[in-house]
Amino acid sequence: MTVCPSCNTPNEESAQFCINCGTPLATPPQPEGAVACPSCGAANPPDAQFCVTCGTPLNAAVIPGSEQPAAESAEPTPQPMPELAPTPPEAPVPPEPKVAPASPLFTTAAGAASAAAAAPGASSRKELGLALMLEILPALVGFFGIGWIYSGNVTVGIVLLIGMLLWEGLGLVVALFSFGIGCLCLVPINLVVIAVSAYLLYGYARQHPELFSA
Repeated sequence: MTVCPSCNTPNEESAQFCINCGTPLATPPQPEGAVACPSCGAANPPDAQFCVTCGTPLNAAVIPGSEQPAAESAEPTPQPMPELAPTPPEAPVPPEPKVAPASPLFTTAAGAASAAAAAPGASSRKELGLALMLEILPALVGFFGIGWIYSGNVTVGIVLLIGMLLWEGLGLVVALFSFGIGCLCLVPINLVVIAVSAYLLYGYARQHPELFSA
């Protein structure tokens, strides 16, 4: 026990200050290589991992005056460097072939081809005059809708063709039973249908200028 020189209060041998008045106590001789607790300052054996007084983990702190010369640490053995695989040589890049400038003749032809490709359907446009002729002339002999079929409107052309053929067959039957009087009605009606069909075909061409050439 360590007695406080100021108030005579008994203290632990490892105490550095009096527990009653806080007077610094005389430090007892420490064993050689003792490790000081970083929390309470108590001396601990050199191989202690925790403080024997307060249980604080020790960080290998040595009390001043009791240090022992530390053994020289062995030099780490250098590790051999791993051998790297040799980098294959880069293949030479072949030079780019030189392209001779195109002649004006081929340039003009290529430009014309590009212009034709840029306007799809230009070569498939229909002639409006030819469409009207195909609608009027065959209709004079009883075949309607040919101009519509040529213009690409196959549905109207087929309906008109079949319908007028049925109409003309019916008109011939009526003409036979009426001794030709029915033809007086059949011919004017056909002429009116031809005019109306041609007019509608002309309007269809104006509504769809992309299908007909100028």
